[in-house]
Amino acid sequence: MSTIGVWRAVVGDEPVAVKRLAAPGEHDPSELSDPHHFAYWRRGADVVTSGILARSQGLRPPVRSYVVEDVEGITITEDWVEDAAVNGLFAAHALGRFAGTPVPDVSWLARDQLRDRLRRTERRGGWPTLARTTVADVAEHLWSRRESHLARLD
Repeated sequence: MSTIGVWRAVVGDEPVAVKRLAAPGEHDPSELSDPHHFAYWRRGADVVTSGILARSQGLRPPVRSYVVEDVEGITITEDWVEDAAVNGLFAAHALGRFAGTPVPDVSWLARDQLRDRLRRTERRGGWPTLARTTVADVAEHLWSRRESHLARLD
């Protein structure tokens, strides 16, 4: 795992969120070092330093964001946003606008995220919990046909 922790702190008089990411070690999964994989360890820092959100529609980065790197990992410090400051409708509208934003071709954006997540689920035994629910037949139908559904997305 890359995320060591996320904390609320204070810098000066301002509340901030601090996230500490650990650089992958030799025994960590290789996917953490793959910029195209959804689990890439430093994507959060790359988003901050690229300024990509400031150039998009719908989403806005915190006013203040700082990235500090050292040999053991990365620390990201950003403005704290209170939960009550953003309601669900506002967030849905912002995400909808963001979905229509052209995405630049940068090396650290995830590719095949759904496919990679389903592969990870498969390695862990699939969806056994869903087999004990009222949607078991639907889950089995989707799971057994996942490759054909993914092929349609390609």
